[in-house]
Amino acid sequence: MAKKSSIFPADVNGILALVGILVGEFPEDVAALLAAHEVPVPGQWDEKMLIQQLINAIELNDQAFQNDLARLIHLRLKAGRFDGFNGSMPVPTDPISAIAGAIGNISNIFTQAQKNRYYKQEAQSQAFSNVLAYQSMKKQMAADQLAKQQSHKSKVMLLQITGGIAVIGLGLLLLLKRRTPARIA
Repeated sequence: MAKKSSIFPADVNGILALVGILVGEFPEDVAALLAAHEVPVPGQWDEKMLIQQLINAIELNDQAFQNDLARLIHLRLKAGRFDGFNGSMPVPTDPISAIAGAIGNISNIFTQAQKNRYYKQEAQSQAFSNVLAYQSMKKQMAADQLAKQQSHKSKVMLLQITGGIAVIGLGLLLLLKRRTPARIA
């Protein structure tokens, strides 16, 4: 199935991908960040709700929030290990500034009043899709690892059985050799 093309520029797509991975991997940290910036987070939350609240907070264009979110992305995702920029934007020596700038671009997109709601919904949808894709990838990796372990166990068991049969065969051969009387020529 072909991936739906995005309405956002590459740097915004990169940030939405990183936000999706951040929410999927470190939801408690995201909830704590939102709470620290007085963004309401109920006691029972899920990834979709966290993304909605993150997008709402980004829309407020609060520079302190944007910088803290950028630091959290950089700290938790090691800005490169999960880099969604794919070379589409130059990353300066200060990656936190680059991330905060891209977050600011998201906020600027949301301030265009006519398309505000559509863009917010699209950003939420795209970020949540990234959460689901990341979680699916983690499950697949875990399943692959389990299959690899099972395969290794099977190989070890086969070697043990083969070795056991060889030892029994060798023992029988030695036993038969001792029982056969020596022939005198």
